[in-house]
Amino acid sequence: MSAAVKPTAGDWSRTGDEHTDTYYWEAIMNIEITEHVIRIVVIAPRDRVDSFTAPDLRERLHAILDDGGKNLVIDLSQTPFLDSAGMAVLVSALKRSRQLDGDTKLVWPQQEAARRVLHLTKFDRVFDMTDTAEAAIVRFSVLD
Repeated sequence: MSAAVKPTAGDWSRTGDEHTDTYYWEAIMNIEITEHVIRIVVIAPRDRVDSFTAPDLRERLHAILDDGGKNLVIDLSQTPFLDSAGMAVLVSALKRSRQLDGDTKLVWPQQEAARRVLHLTKFDRVFDMTDTAEAAIVRFSVLD
């Protein structure tokens, strides 16, 4: 009676870039495994976004974008007020993220005054708007 020969372990090889890793297993069968990684950064201002606070928010958003975070969710659910300076920061984030092949999604504010500003200025037609940060995150994976 002859002894059964176990197949050797085989070798893994990897290709890909910063967002996708593809692994190949070579043994009895060739298997390809692809992992997609999407980095999404959630920013949630808890105070007014106005001419006084907007420069700080812009600086933080640009730092995130400069560090490779091209997909942003700006959660405005706890933001009580937005003025034109705050809205300019949102547009700046949208433009910069799209230049990096990413996107910026907004979460609707709970305060009616802030919601009204976004609606009257038609931001809800420019930005992908959701009711929660979790819903915005899901949209990145569904739309990409």
